Amino acid sequence: MHDRTVNGEPLVLGNAGGLYKNAMTWWDHKTFSIWSQPVGQALAGPLKGTSLRPLPFQLTTWENWREAHPETLVMTNSATRMGRFKQRFSEDFLIGVTVAGSAKAYPYPLAANQTLIQDRLAGIPILVWASDQDYRVFARRLDDQVLDFSWQDGSLVDQRTGSRWDPQLGVAREGAFAGQALQQIPSFSIFASSWDDFYPEGEIYHLEDPLP
Repeated sequence: MHDRTVNGEPLVLGNAGGLYKNAMTWWDHKTFSIWSQPVGQALAGPLKGTSLRPLPFQLTTWENWREAHPETLVMTNSATRMGRFKQRFSEDFLIGVTVAGSAKAYPYPLAANQTLIQDRLAGIPILVWASDQDYRVFARRLDDQVLDFSWQDGSLVDQRTGSRWDPQLGVAREGAFAGQALQQIPSFSIFASSWDDFYPEGEIYHLEDPLP
């Protein structure tokens, strides 16, 4: 997901119909530049080399989203079909994270099995939380404090104060930090087979990696 504003003006983007490294491309209606969808960068045209700003992204179920955001409106062709399909994350899905020009991927099955992964990327302490159908990535720094978390009874619990945090919203529900929120880090899902194509300098997290 990207902010489509360039030079202060929002672009109108459409499907270009072609693939770049086996991934979708866009075209913008103003300059006819061609854009790579995974990285949000213009590949050809007047805006070649321009990058769109990545935004925080959530891949979740409709049930989980509706529980967290009950007032949500959704655009769909058929509301009755929404509950018929149970999307499962593929075994070769990665959770991609980019921070300050650095990129790192977390294998989804590993993240879901661990529930919590605490790491650093470009010097930023991050937290990857995952279930079998959901994930979030947060900065685990609050008020200049780096927080370490554990998973207890369906909540994130920081070791500094024992506050209990909602894993989907990153908001503290109980404890000294009640009402405060962690910053969500831009992330995306990507197939393992595409990671090296788009992020050849990026890392892949392994369980045996040293603790940050």
